[in-house]
Amino acid sequence: MLKSFNQLNRLSFWLWTVPIVVVHVLLSVAVENGARVGPFDTVLILLLAAVVAGRFRDIGWPAWLGPVFILVTMLGIPAVAMGWAIAQNAGADEIMQSLLRIGEYTGLANLVMLIIAGSVPGRAVPAEPA
Repeated sequence: MLKSFNQLNRLSFWLWTVPIVVVHVLLSVAVENGARVGPFDTVLILLLAAVVAGRFRDIGWPAWLGPVFILVTMLGIPAVAMGWAIAQNAGADEIMQSLLRIGEYTGLANLVMLIIAGSVPGRAVPAEPA
C-alpha cells in the first residue's frame, strides 16, 4: 500500500499519473465549455507535482526539478499570461484563447517530461534487514 509519494517506482507513478492527467484533460474541456472548476484543477496540478517529485526521487534526479517544471508550466506561465492579457485590456474570450494556446505547448512539454520520468528505471534500493 502506498504510504506517501516520497519515492514512487514506475508502476506506482503510472497508476497515479494516468488518472490525474485524464481528469485534468476532462476539466480543461469543462472549462472550455464554461464550467468553473479551476480550484479542482489546481489541486490536481499540485497532486501531480507531488507524484513527479516522488518519481524523480526514485530515479535519483533532483526531487525539486520535476515539481518546479510542472508548477511553472501549468500555473506560473498561465498566470503571467493572464496578468499580461488583463493589463492589455483583453476580453474574456481573448484571454481564454490565449490560455488554451499556451496550454497546447506547456501540455506537450509536460507530457514529454512525464513519459521520460515514467520510462527511466529507478535506483536499486537495498533490501531492508529483517
